[in-house]
Amino acid sequence: MESGTRPRDALVAIDLLRFAAAAMVMLCHYFGEWAIVTRLGVGAGSGPSGLPTNSWLSSGWVGVEIFFVISGYVIALSASGSTAADFARRRLLRLWPGTLVCASLTALVLLIAGLSWDFIAPRLAASALMILWAKQIDPVYWSLLVECVFYTLVTVLLAVGRWNPVRVALYLSIWTLVYLAWVVSPASDALPAIKPVAEFFLAPFGAFFGMGILFQQAHGDPASVKSWMFLPSFLAAPVCIGAIGAIDGSPGSGEALLLFVTGVAVILLSPRLQVAFRSDRARRIAIALGLATYPLYLVHAYVGQALMVGGAALGLPPALTVGPVILLMIAAALFIALRVEPVIRWRMDQLLRPILPRAPRPVG
Repeated sequence: MESGTRPRDALVAIDLLRFAAAAMVMLCHYFGEWAIVTRLGVGAGSGPSGLPTNSWLSSGWVGVEIFFVISGYVIALSASGSTAADFARRRLLRLWPGTLVCASLTALVLLIAGLSWDFIAPRLAASALMILWAKQIDPVYWSLLVECVFYTLVTVLLAVGRWNPVRVALYLSIWTLVYLAWVVSPASDALPAIKPVAEFFLAPFGAFFGMGILFQQAHGDPASVKSWMFLPSFLAAPVCIGAIGAIDGSPGSGEALLLFVTGVAVILLSPRLQVAFRSDRARRIAIALGLATYPLYLVHAYVGQALMVGGAALGLPPALTVGPVILLMIAAALFIALRVEPVIRWRMDQLLRPILPRAPRPVG
């Protein structure tokens, strides 16, 4: 979740899926988890919204797992032929500008909503500086830490000359299977300290990244991937989705799995789906929505919900404000992605070049 102007037409369908996954998460938070804002005490009496919900809306959290599959796909493509320094530079330039802008916007909204600066300041610093293991300005940043651990793994493997996408995909998927087997074993109760360490090193999510890597390899180099190689990730992913749903108390694990399978099908069929985007305008819209996914994911939760809480304080029911807030979040995400991030990214690039230089482009 590539830089602002990327002519990656082969990923147009995936860009739209990425945006759809972010929309799923947003709808889940607005209709299924309104209480997130009340945990921070935003507004007075901001209880359940009364917005209609169902198991499909409440299952939108699985959009994050779809993100991880997409990330595996995109990173396998991005790492191909790249040096460790160039890969790290591009990842940092992709993430940091949006994180800085979205964290600042969230902090401003929470400050206006009445939270103390003493509460906001350390969380703003942690998010804006990407100190992702500290408390964040918004809980949605948890998945950014997972992504960055994955990027770090790829960077290290590139640096030591051990980046083999198929092998990495298999190891990640098997790692998740081993973790799942360990969780249900008596050893997990006897050694509880191992679980958070394993989770930090991608144990619950490795199969999703591995699945995405294998899809990309199957599209780019079909001879390198055998059908059996998908088995570990295909076995682990449904178990992980069911476990996450149970932990979160989601009423729709079956719906979440169906949404996930639909997303995976789009990724699998993405090369064929490209023919649906023959016009330049359709491609530009799809790419813009794909770029807007990252800021939309980061700003929608506390910012959007705080706006609805504020509207409720003015006597406007959330059922009336939720539509305009959704449109406002999408518009803000597009503005950040297309107008604000590129400027910050360019300036950051100038600062990073002496430390992480660009890889030379091949001639011809």
